[in-house]
Amino acid sequence: MKRFALPILFLLSTILFSSCLDIVEEIFLKKNGKGTYKLSIDMSKMMQNEMMKSMIEGSLGLEGDDSKPSEPKKERDMMVMDTIMYFKDAPADMKEAFADRKHLGESLNIRMKVDEKAKELFMVFNMKFEKVDDINFFMQNLSKMSEQGSGALGGAGGGIDGLIPGAGKDVSIYNASKRSFERKETPSGSEEVNEEEMQMAKMFFADASYSTIYHFPKKVKKMSNKKNAELSNGGKTVTTTVDLLDLMGESGSTLANKIKF
Repeated sequence: MKRFALPILFLLSTILFSSCLDIVEEIFLKKNGKGTYKLSIDMSKMMQNEMMKSMIEGSLGLEGDDSKPSEPKKERDMMVMDTIMYFKDAPADMKEAFADRKHLGESLNIRMKVDEKAKELFMVFNMKFEKVDDINFFMQNLSKMSEQGSGALGGAGGGIDGLIPGAGKDVSIYNASKRSFERKETPSGSEEVNEEEMQMAKMFFADASYSTIYHFPKKVKKMSNKKNAELSNGGKTVTTTVDLLDLMGESGSTLANKIKF
């Protein structure tokens, strides 16, 4: 429990300095309206950058034997960590963010994997929901989970707000009824992004992508976003992938979709 926040702090901080990331939201919806939600942040491309690898080693205390830096790393010296943190074991003040919906905190777990040999670096949030609105609650309180922890996570938590459309905002982006599912257009901020800020965004997120994958109990009959979304799995799965920069600009790419099944 003492080390619960450390890996999260590191990865959230790393996100702020990396354009090498792919974000995926995945929802498995059952007939009764319940289901599972997964938010994955994959930064494996960073493992190809020696400077970033050194930062990872130092931050997580996974340094190998560097007494002979000129020699190739042996497999036993490569950094590796694969851990699952259960939110129910987190400090009480951190869990306050989910006090209104304790069932979410009970099921929420965060997996973090670093494997230098396999060139893998990712973080995955997993949880079960009783209704689709639970996902809205999770998104709205994602940053609070870190901000109400030791205090050291506050700045890093804000990093996710900037990358996940709708995160940290008092809005509901998901809506569902018996035979329909909707992801609404994410409200833009009140402040316009100037040219200098956009150039910086292009530099940081040039290679970043954002995907949503929805698995439905029945075949999809109709969907509004035919430009960005594709059907698979016999028409039961809807996948949308866009460049993160496109979501920030005015390219016309969007994650919004009204789906009938």
